Amino acid sequence: MGAGTDPVLVAKIDALLADKTLQTGFQGLLIQSLKDHTTLYQRNADKVFLPASNNKLLTSAAAISLLGPTFLYTTHVDAASQPDKKGVLHSDLTLVGSGDPVLTSMDIADLAHAVKLAGVKRIEGNVIYNDMLFDAQRLGDGWTWDDEQDYYSAQVSALNLNENLVRVRVMPGKEENDPVVVIVTPTDKYMTIRSTAKTGP
Repeated sequence: MGAGTDPVLVAKIDALLADKTLQTGFQGLLIQSLKDHTTLYQRNADKVFLPASNNKLLTSAAAISLLGPTFLYTTHVDAASQPDKKGVLHSDLTLVGSGDPVLTSMDIADLAHAVKLAGVKRIEGNVIYNDMLFDAQRLGDGWTWDDEQDYYSAQVSALNLNENLVRVRVMPGKEENDPVVVIVTPTDKYMTIRSTAKTGP
């Protein structure tokens, strides 16, 4: 049974949670007054739960409150120098991420085009990236290992690309019994695919 300062409220919530459709689950609630922080209702409030997708509502509300409704992510390129008269950049070109969750390969192509329009014809330095806006913890606290293969558990980074997903295409070989051809885009350097599939008739 729940506990709280208002017995009528406690009785009403207890009645809702007594529904037989909820008996196979485990509920935890903590309701507090915004005015004086007194506890109006609690049940299993000290237990640890993995947040469900409705936690996104709180995350979204916090983002709107802190960042504002017009916030835009900005991914940009930096260089320590301007290109010379021949269009040669004698320094590194750095792609700087801001955590944009929907950055795409097309966006990167647009940035490359902008670099070209800025007069850069050749880069003598390195093309590098900066994802240091966030820390190095790639997996969230409490994430379970068996969720890692799911698309919604993509690792956290300040520099994401294509929602941190790779596309795997499998095509037949030239002849029957040839190994199938596996193509991973935009890169195959982040993961290893072992395939024993053969081309059928």
